[in-house]
Amino acid sequence: MSEEQESPAAGAAPNAQEASAGESTENTTESRISAARTDPYQDARSTPDEIAASRAYQSFQRSVSAAGPVHNVGPLGNTTVQGNFNIYTAAVAAAARTSGPVRADLIAQVVSWYAAAPEDAKLRSTLTERRLAVVRGVRRSGRSTTALKLLAEFTPGKVRRLAVESGIDESTCAQIDEGHGYLAELGPADAPADEAALDRLATRLAEQKAYCVVILPAGDSGPSLGVYLHDHIAPPRRAVFECRVEAALAEPAFAEPSNRKNLSALSRDPDLWALLGADPGPADEAWLGGLVVRIALGEVDRARALTLGVELIKGRIGEWLAALPHGIDLHRHRTAVGDFAFRLALAVLDGSPADMVAEAGERLAWDLHTTANPRLTPGRAVFTSLDEGWLAGSGACIQDGSVTVGDAPVPARLLSYRDERLPIQLLNVVWNSRPNLRGPILQWLQELSQDRRPDVWMRAALAIGLVTSWDFAYSYHEAIESWAGSDNPKQRLVAAVALEQAAHNQNTRAAVSTLLRGWARGGDATHMWTAAAAFGYGDGAADTSAVLRLLRRIGVAKDGLLAGIASDSVSELFTRGRFEEVLTAVDAWIGDTRTDEHILGLLTVLRLGDLRVRQVPSIDDLPLGIDARAALADPKRAGWPLIVAIAQYSASLGPQLIECVWQALSSTLAADTMRDEIGDWIRSAASSPELLVPLGWFLRGLIDDEDDEARLLDLVDMLAADPDEPIPLETAYAVRAAVQQSQTHLNQIAPAGR
Repeated sequence: MSEEQESPAAGAAPNAQEASAGESTENTTESRISAARTDPYQDARSTPDEIAASRAYQSFQRSVSAAGPVHNVGPLGNTTVQGNFNIYTAAVAAAARTSGPVRADLIAQVVSWYAAAPEDAKLRSTLTERRLAVVRGVRRSGRSTTALKLLAEFTPGKVRRLAVESGIDESTCAQIDEGHGYLAELGPADAPADEAALDRLATRLAEQKAYCVVILPAGDSGPSLGVYLHDHIAPPRRAVFECRVEAALAEPAFAEPSNRKNLSALSRDPDLWALLGADPGPADEAWLGGLVVRIALGEVDRARALTLGVELIKGRIGEWLAALPHGIDLHRHRTAVGDFAFRLALAVLDGSPADMVAEAGERLAWDLHTTANPRLTPGRAVFTSLDEGWLAGSGACIQDGSVTVGDAPVPARLLSYRDERLPIQLLNVVWNSRPNLRGPILQWLQELSQDRRPDVWMRAALAIGLVTSWDFAYSYHEAIESWAGSDNPKQRLVAAVALEQAAHNQNTRAAVSTLLRGWARGGDATHMWTAAAAFGYGDGAADTSAVLRLLRRIGVAKDGLLAGIASDSVSELFTRGRFEEVLTAVDAWIGDTRTDEHILGLLTVLRLGDLRVRQVPSIDDLPLGIDARAALADPKRAGWPLIVAIAQYSASLGPQLIECVWQALSSTLAADTMRDEIGDWIRSAASSPELLVPLGWFLRGLIDDEDDEARLLDLVDMLAADPDEPIPLETAYAVRAAVQQSQTHLNQIAPAGR
């Protein structure tokens, strides 16, 4: 007999640790059956959030899938392909800003590729009249390009950068030379400009017959800037790209008709445009314009170019990270640390309510401040807000949506990245390029994973699993190992979710499998509970049949102490489309002569009977036909009993499901509970009349003789006469009519072999 087939010694009394892992300290046959309709995760989840947690799980998996391949990276910097083609700008920490001339070739490039922005005329008028203009806008929106283009018009050949790290003051005015145009950029941490300082600078510019454009970060609402201020509006979509391509067509290389034809075709290539994601800015379009020019000239292979979208994202991430300080005085850079913490919180909680993301970001910022300086009490900003400038600069947006409470949706304002590839790539780059951040981030994720809200704890647990798949040796021992055997059920659940997520990565799948199988075969109840919970997600399981054998062993171990969690995990595998394997296993367990195996089989049938269509994590992944999946995705079927819905659309599964339910109805142990579940099915038909036909077909299959029919009719009459919640009479009549079909028809549809 193999280890997986061994039955545990009968009569072994559970110890205190084992009792803590079980669903009930009373471990009798009757208690196990009566608990079939209770949630074995009740203590772990703390709230009735099964459906919400499942949706959070699926949302995270979509983020992982959208991110594409992630790789361990070192320090970010320039990446090039053949032809010295820069994929993104250097993303190392920026050097201190200094004054100096802007290169002539850069000015020529700006003039050649420039796409007019909507506010150009007003900005040009302000420069003409006052010699000074302030432009407020988002990075990568073309604000600096617009400034350079206009300064080149006013002072050709004499455009310079102006260092203003201490703000606009007397030292700024002292740097102004006659006849020059100046570009000055204020960062988020710089002293804000005020109108009086700008007036002094404008006077100095007039004296020197010079011009200046000051760039402010988006959202900077400091002191009034009066007549100088202009909010930058980016050029229309595709304008920058088209200007870049038009400029290339004037080059000698495109005198060749074939090159012009190639460029025209590549400019409309949807696969290349997809590299920019959902919300490209002017800088992204300029990048794509340069890319298609290189492809058209044969300098870059198109197949290679199609792999570069992630590099563009990493370039943006690199710019964000470049603003982070490297010392321990993080409190002097609160804006940069706060922005980073908020962006990372959004990466983990992408698509969650905005207030949850903001709260998680503040918790991370606190952890970072106190990690750098344990004696520091950083406090928190009270009057902050999510302004449009910050959202645009982070590539984020707020949209109306909903979250689930129990099985009901409630409205919510959801915050997410516009580019669905960004969340996981950001987490990956931070994790692999900033090793000293791993400890604070992992601690923060553990804190989030103990939250009561499913959108928070589930995504945090999955993020722990994801970073574990990137660095198993560190993360497993730091965050998972002790929690897997914890007396705290929430910690065990988080460990299970994290390990299942880590199993999605082929590099760590074998390690996770070894751990889970060892726990399932061992004698520690808490580790067996964690293994069972991990097996229930099933997406990382290579061999469902082997997992079911391990779940059987867990379910019958210690006199069935863990039968509840084991049977629930089997039902979870069913919701993930493991229909054939689950039904084969359940049929074998019910037919087993050993008591614990037989009870586990009945308990699993009761779990299956309690499932509803809305509990399926991803209907598109079910092994059913297109029409069947489309029908199940209809919101009107969300409350249908899952096994009745599956039986309707599968000729092979229908008889197997009917047979399983018939076995439960025929058992003295499970019959009453099974009848209660069928009563709930009938109540569902009262609110969804479309269910009556498939339900009637299923119920007729449960009738072998007059006694079976009488019991079902008695159940219908009892539901109709319920003094508290009677079913409508029309529903009762319809179900009675379905049950009382001719015996000839019963013989045609009843499963064979009874």
